[in-house]
Amino acid sequence: MSRLRWILCSTILCAWFCAPRPTLAAGSRFEGVWSAKWCDADAPQRECGAFEIVLVRERGRLCGTHSAATLGLSRIDEGAAASVIGAETGAKSDTASLVLTSSRNGAKYLATATLRGDRLQWRMHGMIAPGSEDEPTIVPDDMTLRRDTTQQPRDALRAREIDACRWPDDAAPSTASPAPMH
Repeated sequence: MSRLRWILCSTILCAWFCAPRPTLAAGSRFEGVWSAKWCDADAPQRECGAFEIVLVRERGRLCGTHSAATLGLSRIDEGAAASVIGAETGAKSDTASLVLTSSRNGAKYLATATLRGDRLQWRMHGMIAPGSEDEPTIVPDDMTLRRDTTQQPRDALRAREIDACRWPDDAAPSTASPAPMH
């Protein structure tokens, strides 16, 4: 009987440790479509408010877009290409520092996103550059977002006709080595 137990235990352990597991590409833990929605319980006919961030990782940086809407959809911030840019704070960090640019007035806000299981804790720290108009942001200050597993982030960006994220220094010529003189 002990030999049978050993074979059974060995088979179970091998199946557990040797089975293929789904893996994410290195550094892709923040990649995804993250969203939250809130509704008015006293006025269920009223349109719900929502906040969504789409993040991808390119060249070691996080970038993507966002959208936000107030209850009743009276104010909407639809984001734009690369309206969210940032970086993870460390190689294996659960926190990323992000800059969000409002499409309503161009104001820039500093935020952190912290992974907590299948959720992303969004926390905005403040405005780092004012916009063209003195208008309060509609992006939430502090909110827990859920990963939308029905959408792939790159597909979501393509559906919004947003090209790959580009940072301002991506277009600038490199100053690392001077051009040869002729």
